[in-house]
Amino acid sequence: MLTPTTLIRLKDVPAHTTDMERSDLPKWSGKDPVPAIGQTIYVRVNRIGAAKVVGYAIDCGYLGVLAYPLDPPEWWVKQNGPSSPENAPLVFGAELQVLKQEA
Repeated sequence: MLTPTTLIRLKDVPAHTTDMERSDLPKWSGKDPVPAIGQTIYVRVNRIGAAKVVGYAIDCGYLGVLAYPLDPPEWWVKQNGPSSPENAPLVFGAELQVLKQEA
């Protein structure tokens, strides 16, 4: 029987590791560093596209970012409602690419 997990929402990047063998810290699965709040990322999974980071969360021992899609696919809106900072899904490092910030 699966048990529900409690999502721990954070406003700051916690101590974490990229070493998938460690169990003492949340794991970051991305090749890029953890993006900052306000940074734009590209969510590759399900072709969600560009998204804005609004926070962080830990789920099942993995660190992820809370990021709302800037122009979500129609299916995403049907499943999740309008995209907004309050309706930001959790995206893990392996699912995203950090986009360069404009100067």
